[in-house]
Amino acid sequence: NHLHCMSTTAKHRLLLVDDEPDLRTLYELTLLREGYDIETAGSVEEARHLLSDQRFSAVITDMRLPDGTGLDILRQIESECREEKAIVITAYGSAENAVSALKAGAYDYLTKPVDLKQFRSVVASAVGSAHAVHMQAAVPSQPSAQSSPSTHAPLPLTEKSRTALSRLAGNSVGMQQVRVMIDKVSRSMAPV
Repeated sequence: NHLHCMSTTAKHRLLLVDDEPDLRTLYELTLLREGYDIETAGSVEEARHLLSDQRFSAVITDMRLPDGTGLDILRQIESECREEKAIVITAYGSAENAVSALKAGAYDYLTKPVDLKQFRSVVASAVGSAHAVHMQAAVPSQPSAQSSPSTHAPLPLTEKSRTALSRLAGNSVGMQQVRVMIDKVSRSMAPV
């Protein structure tokens, strides 16, 4: 049925950047099955051209590209104050690249060979986070927020990290960002 096919993910456009045609096709098919609209690029230049014309919910990019790196795309997103969440795919064991991606503003990263189940999960999380930012921006700030910091709800965390991170004091925006970063890097072997 037509209405059933119009899932919430169908509203999300994703940009997929990888110079290896076979991998790009694999990732694209995986995401198409999830109901996303996909644009693909094989280089930094192609990605920049698409970014100049369109808005996306998320950008998934390989770190190594023929005319640059995934960090070049992250820097463009950052410099233009765009709202796309970025996921960077790095070579296995390249912790330095993973940390560089996170420092450059990546939402998350994956290592090759990419586990498709994790791939779908990370993309869904990034898209959900982007949607939450839009919703949060639409809600007017509460004037009583400063006088009652204990009522601030921290950003959503995974069950794995909720117990430990709940003991970390403070609910300011800065501390919420710290919690998110801890949760993000806890899923990797990267030395941080």
